[in-house]
Amino acid sequence: CYDSPSGINNQFCSSVFRNPDGTFAGQTNRQVGGATVSFPATGASFIAGPFNFARQETSGIDFDLNYNVTLENDVKMDVRGILSYLIKRNNYTDVTQPNFKDRLKSELGDPAIAGSLAIGFDFGKFDLDYQLRYIGKQTIAGTYEAQNSVQGRPATNADAFPRVYYPDAIYHNIRVGYDVNEKFRFYAGIDNVTDKLPPFDLLGTAGGDPFDNVGRFFFAGFRAKF
Repeated sequence: CYDSPSGINNQFCSSVFRNPDGTFAGQTNRQVGGATVSFPATGASFIAGPFNFARQETSGIDFDLNYNVTLENDVKMDVRGILSYLIKRNNYTDVTQPNFKDRLKSELGDPAIAGSLAIGFDFGKFDLDYQLRYIGKQTIAGTYEAQNSVQGRPATNADAFPRVYYPDAIYHNIRVGYDVNEKFRFYAGIDNVTDKLPPFDLLGTAGGDPFDNVGRFFFAGFRAKF
């Protein structure tokens, strides 16, 4: 209440009741959050309860483009591209400094740019699909503020690592399918064709870690309808 930068003009001080001489005491009616609250004559000196002070602000732009066309010999091609740009993602969780920003953008799991491209060809009984996945750079340190300035504040640990960011990553996947008839279909493919592993010390298993942890992966199977 009293240590807040806004002085005593805040929601926390509205829960503390004092007499003009500074002693704690109750009163019959009191305005709390715009509403009149009644207390016993003996009164309450403090209301213990939760306050809703934390907030998060997020904004971004998503682009989604899909194109379908029939080529020669009735070959069908389907192309879809998705691109996401994170403009900002900030947390405000300091009760004494409501404008103190904790930047999440560019931290691990929140890259500024991410996208994918999928291209498929349908030849009738046979089909071929290719997928590209892109993940933009992300900070190596646990927080963006560790090696970067935010709101004019200096980095908290500028020399934590020799590099500031994990490099961006691109994954390639290929899949083929063959329809034997209306009831049986075979398929096979390769995920992460270039066998790209997580960068540096990452294992691809931590919370928010978007990198693939398996490496090149071969698969095959069939579907049957009965």
